[in-house]
Amino acid sequence: MDETPKSRKFGLLKFPFALREEVIRNMEFMDAFHFSTLSKRSKRLVHNAKLRTHSITFCLNTFVANDKIIVETIKDGKCVMISLADPRESFKRKNPDVIDGRKLANLINEPSDDYKKKLSAHLLFIFHFKETKLHIEKAVSNVHFERNYTEPLTDFFSVGCQKNVRFCINRLGFTAFHFI
Repeated sequence: MDETPKSRKFGLLKFPFALREEVIRNMEFMDAFHFSTLSKRSKRLVHNAKLRTHSITFCLNTFVANDKIIVETIKDGKCVMISLADPRESFKRKNPDVIDGRKLANLINEPSDDYKKKLSAHLLFIFHFKETKLHIEKAVSNVHFERNYTEPLTDFFSVGCQKNVRFCINRLGFTAFHFI
């Protein structure tokens, strides 16, 4: 007699509400991110727990291979770096501390073709950042540009995330930032 094994539910979901929130608040950033990708309910739990994060910075470089997201946490002051570059790029820096953004985006069960939009929307929804920054690094003249900065950045951010960006940092300093 072969019985099919029952799918076991994650034990945290059975705990009382206050205990669940406390457990999620004590998670590391990446643990909370992975937990938020398990189901819609777990995504809502992480969002409601209001995990303490300080800032998120979207770094867009002249060369697409250097694009990344930097998240700074309040609890331990650590920075998590997520690469947005294609892992097949030959000139990508080999840094063991940088997390592959494509792998993280594949964990998110959301309908989107662009992994950058999917990842940025998920991060901005589940975590409550005190600061949301966009850092655009433009190169000097006589350098080949892979990205045309005159195009609107709606190709990178979904419409719901655009209102979260407060200001932009570039080589000239801080500027107010508004999407077109």
